[in-house]
Amino acid sequence: MKSMLLAAVVLLSSMNVLAKGGEDKPAQVDVVNAVLPVQETVDISNHVVLSIGISATSQCAPISFNRALFRLGPDGVAETEEFVVPDGHVLIIKDVHWEAFQAPSFTPGQTLRMSLVIPASPSPRILFRSSRVDVTADNATGLLGGSQTLNVGVMIGAGQSFCARGASEQPQFGLSVLVSQAYLRGTLVPVSQ
Repeated sequence: MKSMLLAAVVLLSSMNVLAKGGEDKPAQVDVVNAVLPVQETVDISNHVVLSIGISATSQCAPISFNRALFRLGPDGVAETEEFVVPDGHVLIIKDVHWEAFQAPSFTPGQTLRMSLVIPASPSPRILFRSSRVDVTADNATGLLGGSQTLNVGVMIGAGQSFCARGASEQPQFGLSVLVSQAYLRGTLVPVSQ
């Protein structure tokens, strides 16, 4: 037992000498002083969770596969009015989760995507297009979808409302796909005027 204890003490003291640069003096350590950014407090009322819905008065309504977006309250209940980015703010969307449905099933070989669009004449402006979801024989029936966390985020300006739209990338399968569920998470950021 004494020999094991002596071996441990010798090992630890030689590690100490190596850590100090091989001699019995302190090793050189570079100290870097950096100013760290101060995390601003985020007003919880600026946190936004949006979910899709249908509104006859929405600018998304003329196209049957467009879905309007509604803000969810802390209790999970959607507001009755379509979400519009308030004046003096921009909305930064950082997380997108979506699911699509097609009856009776999708077709293997089909590729699905979900887009966020601002309906405009003559064609909509695409704000975001999700990663591809490939349909295979194993996942062709039921719901398909994806989730993405966006490193940069999607910025939407004040006064804008926008829609969620599903699409197939192959015209032979039909271009429109029904987005049955979508959740978007983001933050309203005040803009200095």
